[in-house]
Amino acid sequence: MCQVSAKFAITKQGNVDAMQASLLAMETVQDVTVAQDVLLVSFNHHKHTEDSIANVIKAHGFELEAMVQDHHG
Repeated sequence: MCQVSAKFAITKQGNVDAMQASLLAMETVQDVTVAQDVLLVSFNHHKHTEDSIANVIKAHGFELEAMVQDHHG
């Protein structure tokens, strides 16, 4: 299991509850944290990519800045 935390900078807020529910419904997403303008998503890197996570986030009306990636070994 390669657990990764991806940090997404939010430039436009969307529907937080629906977005969290959609991400958590993805079997390997462990945690979704929404702080002011930052979204932290912990997931299994073998199943999902930052792009697929970002697409789910954007589908709920969010706009994102370029991603900053933070790997935890």
